[in-house]
Amino acid sequence: MGGELVPGLGALRRRKRLLEQEKWLACWALTLAGIGIGLMVLHAEMLWFGGCTWAFYLFLVKCTISISTFLLLCFILAFHAKEVQAVNATGHLSDTLWLIPITFLTIGYGDVVPGTMWGKIVCLCTGVMGVCCTALLVAVVARKLEFNKAEKHVHNFMMDIQYAKEMKESAARVLQEAWMFYKHTRRKDSGAARRHQRKLLAAINTFRQVRLKHRKLREQVNSMVDISKMHMILCDLQLGLSSSHQALEKRIDTLAGKLDTLTELLSTALKQLPEPSQEAT
Repeated sequence: MGGELVPGLGALRRRKRLLEQEKWLACWALTLAGIGIGLMVLHAEMLWFGGCTWAFYLFLVKCTISISTFLLLCFILAFHAKEVQAVNATGHLSDTLWLIPITFLTIGYGDVVPGTMWGKIVCLCTGVMGVCCTALLVAVVARKLEFNKAEKHVHNFMMDIQYAKEMKESAARVLQEAWMFYKHTRRKDSGAARRHQRKLLAAINTFRQVRLKHRKLREQVNSMVDISKMHMILCDLQLGLSSSHQALEKRIDTLAGKLDTLTELLSTALKQLPEPSQEAT
């Protein structure tokens, strides 16, 4: 992922220079490949027909073939490097180190973009990881910073005290400015009267704002208290219903026992009565 982007005509000149270097490297590579192939063919023919076994000749031919092969590989690698630079406008480590954090932080300036498929896949995975990490961090931090029930009650209590104090101060300021405005009006000092009139209006506006904030806080506290009271009332109702249900079950069991006892007594009394035929005799 690349170096400094050259706009306009500079990019075309850079690309043209890279293409010329590619042509030069390709010509040298083909020349060395032809020389190596020719030497190999010549060496094979000389060994087949002439039976040449000179040690110096064999060493020279093998060294020439090895050197030409090594140079050919070097030219191929250089050609590939120039081709990559010509195709990709971004291909340096500095831009990679810039693109990855920017993609991870989900900013995306768009000054550097991936040019290959694997680069796009890496940027996609980095963006997904950045979104997941950001969401997880926000959820954890929000849960840690959120007040619990006791902290909310303490905070509301302290804010109630602060708003009550501000209301008293603003009310006292309203009375003070009203008296000063009345005083300077009676003295017919128009400049001081207008000044204290503006201060009076500002004090009234401040008093209204503080009273509105205090009212909202009271409504919020009352809603929280109402919810807690509703929960307590529901718990008490559930407890009362369960206790009354248990008492009703006990009374039903007692009545059932009494009915069983009464049935047994009636059956015993009926058994003890004499039969009518025995009484007639």
